[in-house]
Amino acid sequence: MLNRYYLKLSAQRIEKKIKGYMPIEFQKYSALLSLENPVVDIESADSAVIVCFDFKFSHSSGLSRDGYMNFKSGLRYDSDNQQLFLHKPVIDTLDVSGLTPFLNQLLRQIAQWGVKQYFSRFPFYVLDDKSLKHKFASSLLKSVVIKDKMVWLELVLYE
Repeated sequence: MLNRYYLKLSAQRIEKKIKGYMPIEFQKYSALLSLENPVVDIESADSAVIVCFDFKFSHSSGLSRDGYMNFKSGLRYDSDNQQLFLHKPVIDTLDVSGLTPFLNQLLRQIAQWGVKQYFSRFPFYVLDDKSLKHKFASSLLKSVVIKDKMVWLELVLYE
């Protein structure tokens, strides 16, 4: 007998979790990048989660700018801790005006480094130990897929 349980995560559910981390700040090379107002989309065609942010960039020279960025990411499941992470995010768009090419490149490096570091440590979903289905299924995760603009976790309770 096969008993499967499907858990689906919407973009809104992931967005709510990421909003709980706000503001997200990265400091490197005398510069500070602060991310705010996340908007999440799930792209079925590329099997990617897309996260868009408004940001504030400031440099020790006194320069300060606001902008917009987004990144695409895959998914990673940590079976030991039953956590789902954004995996290997890649900056797709970084829009800010009034920066020299050097500072624009510095901003891109900080943003890429920061989102990769941050989202590899902070999960956007954790299976619930209080849920009997989750407890039994957590070590038997069969697959994590993106389809129909949702993240689907297929949990096999027993075979």
